[in-house]
Amino acid sequence: MKKALRIIGIVVAVLIVLVIAACFIVPNIAKGYIEDHSKELVGRQMQIGGISFNPFRFTLSIGNFTLFEQDDSTRFVAFKRFYVNADPACLLIGDICLSEVKIDSPYARVVKNGNVFNFTDILKHFDAKEDSALNSAEKAPEPKNDSVQVNVADSVMTQVNALPFGISIKKIAILSGDVIFDDQEVHSNIEIKDFSVNVPEVYFSNRNTSAGVKLEFASGGSLGVNADYNMQKGDFAVNVNLSHFEIGTVKPYLESALNFKELSGTVSVDLFANGNISNVLASSAKGTILVENVILTENSGKTFDVSRIGIGIAEANLEKNRFIIDSVDVQGASVHFDLNKNSNNIEVLLSGKGTSSEKDSSTANNGDSSEKKKNESMQIEALLKKLSVSNTQFTLNDNTIPGGFSYTVSGISVNASNVAFDREASVNVNAVLPHGGSAKVSATLMPKDQTSLRANIDVKNVNMADFSKYSEHYTGYPLTAGSFGFASDNVIDHYNIDSKNIIDIYNLTVG
Repeated sequence: MKKALRIIGIVVAVLIVLVIAACFIVPNIAKGYIEDHSKELVGRQMQIGGISFNPFRFTLSIGNFTLFEQDDSTRFVAFKRFYVNADPACLLIGDICLSEVKIDSPYARVVKNGNVFNFTDILKHFDAKEDSALNSAEKAPEPKNDSVQVNVADSVMTQVNALPFGISIKKIAILSGDVIFDDQEVHSNIEIKDFSVNVPEVYFSNRNTSAGVKLEFASGGSLGVNADYNMQKGDFAVNVNLSHFEIGTVKPYLESALNFKELSGTVSVDLFANGNISNVLASSAKGTILVENVILTENSGKTFDVSRIGIGIAEANLEKNRFIIDSVDVQGASVHFDLNKNSNNIEVLLSGKGTSSEKDSSTANNGDSSEKKKNESMQIEALLKKLSVSNTQFTLNDNTIPGGFSYTVSGISVNASNVAFDREASVNVNAVLPHGGSAKVSATLMPKDQTSLRANIDVKNVNMADFSKYSEHYTGYPLTAGSFGFASDNVIDHYNIDSKNIIDIYNLTVG
């Protein structure tokens, strides 16, 4: 009896020692080893505040982790706490279950300079280790090239289906995250602050995984993403909600194509897409896009303005080339065209840093002719159910004549419905001219057939004195009074034009 008690006591003591070692000694050893050998492991210095493990609750916690930049002092990646809780009961049924995974206050700063990132050295470090391992082992025979394309998504799903056990992760949470993207090439700095990610459950089996992401941008606006995904079947459904994102954030990237001073405004997107990951192009998407209060300031100080652009997407499918747009609504746009002696404001606007008239003909000439024929034969099914432009104005500024000429057409409205490539559509345009004048255009056309058109133009009560600058410049005499009217009825049938026109100038007075 005493001998049995002694054995039990020794076993209990050993277990206690193992528990103490697991709880206190092993984590400290692991912490010291990782910090001392971090440059061997990842090529960077790492710092860990502490590691704790609870064998009774099956929890692992890592606190105050920091991976530094190459200077060993600037933070690259960090988090306040990483916590994992395993469920040992799942082992009884042959599954692996993590009941909770949490990352508190993660931080990352990504720096891009051309094609080089601030983590490029880490990738090279792992590549060097992999090359070293390959060189030390016998070289495997190269696989034969049978021109077989491997679908990555199908490969992943096949591996998931082949697992002899199920894997589930519950309560995945990222709290109070902060990510900074610094593009030094274009001097852009985008910060996502205080973002959170919540995933109730992830299943590596024939069950749906739901995930939710909420991001707040430092410059304004937020991004929310909710997704359902079946890892075994590959079915997915995603809802993306971008709210009041500041357009000015992308200004450094637009400067390569456009030459301007400032850009402001917001964009909101609410899109829903569903399909299967094995054929993403076959997915269908629908939703809305809203752009508000856009102001593009030119270097001259003048602006292009749009109060609202709303787009409703009924269906978009890349595989079928099917695009159904419910509506396009443009309100409160203000644009201008400044004609100068050697250029105009549009030409200046389009003269960005990356603008070049030269094209790489070698790339174009080396294309596959069969692929070109395939693209040419591919038909696009596109339909715009409703187009509406309202409360818009256009100003022409002609600076090529002495004193300059400026003319503003306001109250421009455009209405069209059921516009498609292969069907006839009607377009109506109305505008208000200065001093009581008006303009109206009605046209019927088929976008696919550019050889035929029916159009009616009706311009009334144009004040001739508004064009006195041109009269003075070309004839030497000003126009002090008079009205102009123009009516034109045009039918174009396969390039054959039948046009009836009436020009009426009355009460003309030349100074």
